[in-house]
Amino acid sequence: MNDLSNTDFSRLKAGAKLLPVGLRRTDAAAFVGISTSTFDFMVNEGTMPKPRTLGRNCKVWSVSDLMQAFEDLPYDQPATNTDDDEGNDWDVAEEEI
Repeated sequence: MNDLSNTDFSRLKAGAKLLPVGLRRTDAAAFVGISTSTFDFMVNEGTMPKPRTLGRNCKVWSVSDLMQAFEDLPYDQPATNTDDDEGNDWDVAEEEI
């Protein structure tokens, strides 16, 4: 994790656009590219990180935690057919028609 304790923020100008480090639930889901219901499911199953608390009623998800969780997701594997001579169920169904 980055140590920002020695960072000089005095050069920031008023109104400067800053990248968020924390996102609310709907923004966190959108950041990952999924619906809020899928995001909630993934948080509950532990695939996505839990939020951090910024106050009594404010929970945010760390952008870096979201990026790490996304990188930890498995890649989609293409379907493999071990025996090309057998074809697949779709070919058989098409031949029967």
